[in-house]
Amino acid sequence: MRTHTIDRLLRQAAGREGIISFAGGLPAPETFPHKALALATSEAIEEEVGASALECASPEGRLGLRTLIATKMRSRGAMVQPDEVIITNGAQDALAIAMEVIGALQVQVDRVTYPGALDIFESAQCAPEARLAQPVTYVMPVISNPTGATMTPAQRLRCLGAEVIIEDDAYGELLFSGPPPRPLLADAPDRVYFIGTFSKILCPGLRVGWLIAPAAVRAQVLAVKARRDLQGGGLSQAVVERLLDSPEFEPRLEKLRAHYQDRCDRLLSSLVHLPGVRFQTPQGGFSVWLETDLPGSDASWLYTALENGVAFEPGQFFQADPQPDQPLAMRLSFSSVPIEQLEAGVARLDRVLRRSRSRAA
Repeated sequence: MRTHTIDRLLRQAAGREGIISFAGGLPAPETFPHKALALATSEAIEEEVGASALECASPEGRLGLRTLIATKMRSRGAMVQPDEVIITNGAQDALAIAMEVIGALQVQVDRVTYPGALDIFESAQCAPEARLAQPVTYVMPVISNPTGATMTPAQRLRCLGAEVIIEDDAYGELLFSGPPPRPLLADAPDRVYFIGTFSKILCPGLRVGWLIAPAAVRAQVLAVKARRDLQGGGLSQAVVERLLDSPEFEPRLEKLRAHYQDRCDRLLSSLVHLPGVRFQTPQGGFSVWLETDLPGSDASWLYTALENGVAFEPGQFFQADPQPDQPLAMRLSFSSVPIEQLEAGVARLDRVLRRSRSRAA
């Protein structure tokens, strides 16, 4: 973890009653398809000849699931075939595999970006760099984490100039308005490592993601996958395959988008009353990125917030090179906060900010 003190505080907060937590960035538990999961699991165990869902299988994953993923990718404009898809244990596993194959010493990232990716880069002894252009770039073109922004055409064009592109599409299906746009993979299949996951739209406990790598390194990617864990969980793959192939899958996605947009709108309607803060309206996903002009350490800010019954994830989690004297910034995740608590959570945060501003005056 990048910041042990803050991580410890957040873990402690998770077990305390009365805390309204904007931390975590997790999907809402009430959206998990419990009945469909139970039925799909039962079918996967009982109906497959030779108990294939319960046995070891190929490192690249189940052909049926890879075929469905390839079909979804083609609907977005990327001409992907099933044998190009490798099933992984979530998106984090896919990113770690890609980094091992790429072997870069530096990687270009956005000014604020996904902290799990920063952890992987640092573990791979690859320095994340937000200020100088690098040949290898990591991006979330559709719904960036933490900002909720989508790439503009100009940003997309600049990104396609990189030698190697890691395209993280974790929130691609959760764009609030319209279908997911054409991925970078569609325009540069020889340079893009595309990462997808079902954690945000089904449930994270299944741990099913996928990786599509350039053809020139596909055999190497598969070898790394096989060496790391032999294969992804066969039963989880069989369950996801059934859910993805269900006629209820796309209507459920529409309901999910509406669910999260409602929470986002409710949070934004409260944030507009906070003094001295800046934020942009997310175009999808789970969170809002909030910036202030208030100085102070992230850990002390979080401690004060917890004492006032609210939690957030401080900005340094999301920055490749956080500076000790930078103003407070934070990610506020609305996804798993009960909608009736959003306004109260912002009110608690408001009290913390106003008291701090008053002391500084």
